[in-house]
Amino acid sequence: MAKLREAEMTRAEAYAASRPPWVFNNSDEVAPAIEALNARPGLPATLCAMGVTHDPIDDMTAHAADDLFALINPIRPSSDVYRALYESLILH
Repeated sequence: MAKLREAEMTRAEAYAASRPPWVFNNSDEVAPAIEALNARPGLPATLCAMGVTHDPIDDMTAHAADDLFALINPIRPSSDVYRALYESLILH
């Protein structure tokens, strides 16, 4: 039965059905895939739902700016950019 269905699929459908879940056609697919992955074990969808408040933003901002992974980031965000990012994530 599966072979019959494969024969009916277009090449694009067959590729989409067989590709691993971490392979994306475009960047618009990434966020929904991560949200779906987090929902599987029942993780809250937002930092706010996890109980994160504005209190740790200063520490989180400083850590993000000094993190070793920031060295390999092609764009070096300022502390203000990290702060705005964390604030937007906590508010939603």
